[in-house]
Amino acid sequence: DCVDPGYTQPVGTGLIGAAAASGETVLVNDVSGDPRYLGGYGHMLVTFGGLATMVHERGPEMDQGGLMRLLSEMVWFPGAFLNENVSWEVVDENSARVTLRDRSRSVSAVMHFDEQGRLKNFVTERYRIADGRAELLSWTTPVIAYGTYEGLYIPVLGKGVWHLPDRDLTYIELQVTDLQINSPHLY
Repeated sequence: DCVDPGYTQPVGTGLIGAAAASGETVLVNDVSGDPRYLGGYGHMLVTFGGLATMVHERGPEMDQGGLMRLLSEMVWFPGAFLNENVSWEVVDENSARVTLRDRSRSVSAVMHFDEQGRLKNFVTERYRIADGRAELLSWTTPVIAYGTYEGLYIPVLGKGVWHLPDRDLTYIELQVTDLQINSPHLY
């Protein structure tokens, strides 16, 4: 059910291929409704200087992890939470379960909010691949600070945390320092 490891994507095919063919940024509000979307699959490829492959993972666990990461990152493009493939369920007065569906897959998380309605934490279970095996673990992305860019009040400081059986592992800390919307320039 996974993409063939020998798969290559021609220029002009899919969203990435469309961007490569045009040399322009491709903006899509809901990729699942775009005919160029070939998605639904997660993939992690890590190389050393482009010469040696260190990690090359595919499969259902990566599919779940990729979709979960997308759901967690939607806080930076909040209009995506209004798409038809997103549903909400109240958990309590300060939290809600959000579910993102993509084709036959779905992922859910509990989002915790403060008294002002700002996201404090995104809590779920996500597959972590380590030493060649997948393990379903608690995974959180707490928000530490907010700021305003391009008229949007968004999280500007946060981190990703794996909750391992013996300790918490903060594997990334993110800080937004600039935001440009509909910029015609490529980075």
